Parts: sequence; C-alpha cells; structure tokens
Amino acid sequence: MGVVFVCVGLLVAIPIGLLIGAAILRGAVSLANMCVGGEKPRSSYDDDYEDYGEYRRPRRSNDGGSIPEPGIGQAMLIVLCTAILNGVLGLMAGFAVGVGGAAAQLDQKTVQILAQLVGLPIGFLTSSFVLTGMLPTSFGRACLVTLFQYVIVIAIAVVVGGIVFAVVVGLQGR
Repeated sequence: MGVVFVCVGLLVAIPIGLLIGAAILRGAVSLANMCVGGEKPRSSYDDDYEDYGEYRRPRRSNDGGSIPEPGIGQAMLIVLCTAILNGVLGLMAGFAVGVGGAAAQLDQKTVQILAQLVGLPIGFLTSSFVLTGMLPTSFGRACLVTLFQYVIVIAIAVVVGGIVFAVVVGLQGR
C-alpha cells in the first residue's frame, strides 16, 4: 500500500515540480531580457530559423535581440533535461569528491560540503549549456538566465524560510 502512495505522489509531484521550475525559468528569461534590452522577442519560432539547404538551424540571439521566452511545455522540457543532466553529473562529481576525500582521510561532513561546493559551478554550467542548446540564445545570455534562476530560487527560499520561522516562533510563544 505504501508503494502505491509513493508512485501516485511521484506522478503528482514531478509534474508540479516541473511546472514550478518552468515558471521560474520563464521569469528568469523575462528578467534577463530586461537587463539585456534589445528588441521584443518574436512570438513565433518560425522566423528564428535560418535555412541551410535541407537543414533548419535556430538562429542564436547574438544580434542584440531579446531571448525568446519558452512556452510552458518547452520550459518544462528544459527543466527536465537540466535536472537529469545535473543529477548524473552531480553523482559523478560527488563520487569523485568522496573517493578523493576518503583518500585524503577527511571526515564525512567535510566531504559532503566539498561535494556541494563542487556541484554548484557544475550545475550552473550544465544549466547554461542546456539553455544554449534548447533556446535560440548565446552562452553568455544563457548564463545570465541561469543566474536569475538561482536568484529567484534563493528569494523563494528566503520568503518560505521566513514564513516557516515566523510560524514556529509564533507557535512557541503560545
């Protein structure tokens, strides 16, 4: 019976998590466009393709234009691809740091902190590369979008943490 609840929970939690991630991504693209300026992005991706014979390749947004904001479905796909790739690379980095930490005879807490510190730039670069590949934009602009994603997530964590803190302190005061 517990397995059924876990499976149903995952079937509900994963789409909701992807939807929240997609909303954060779309917000980050909007903030990046405010910083970058440029012309208003086109609503259709049909004009964003260059014709190379029988192949169509998306144009990159290096020409001063804005980054096209992905639709919800495309943003969810970008978030899913980023999460899978970050998960695989994070496991590999964590394993490498764990082996190195064991060889250097570090305690487990130090190894965990090192693994997380190594994982931050790997996650940032991975997200930027995925955005570069899945949106018609340059790597520099993808880095800006990723930076804004991090800022939005930190802001949400601070607000939620503040609310939880206020509730806990309020309950202890009774």
